[in-house]
Amino acid sequence: MFYCLPLEAKDFDFQKVYEVPEKSAKDIEVAFGELKFNIEESKLNKFSAALDLIVGENTKSKNTGKIVCDISPKLLPRVNENFDGDIILEAKEGRYRLTITNMVSESGFALSKMAKHAQKACKKDLEKWANSKFEQVKSFDSDW
Repeated sequence: MFYCLPLEAKDFDFQKVYEVPEKSAKDIEVAFGELKFNIEESKLNKFSAALDLIVGENTKSKNTGKIVCDISPKLLPRVNENFDGDIILEAKEGRYRLTITNMVSESGFALSKMAKHAQKACKKDLEKWANSKFEQVKSFDSDW
């Protein structure tokens, strides 16, 4: 028999409910897209990949499917770390709940175990990503 303990709110790295009136659960899921982080490749990474192709190496970016988070204290320059985690989308008529959990850095450290300033800074980046997905869902129109 399988038994799972419920997660408490403190176990989540990010959770928020978004209201999208007049959107069906199906439309929300379609508009949201894949349940993974997609980050834009930097120009330097694109240039490096082009050079790799020229010399015959076909390398895929190791950052694909990750989100870049700031983990620096408030007044210091930005320090980036690549994270991956689980994205859970629960859609209902007119709203959805987005939960992000199990965030782990490329170096193997869980966000929930990092210093409080790193958690706070990274959560701001998670919220920016979540809000951009919200804008994507709001602008989706299935009547075309």
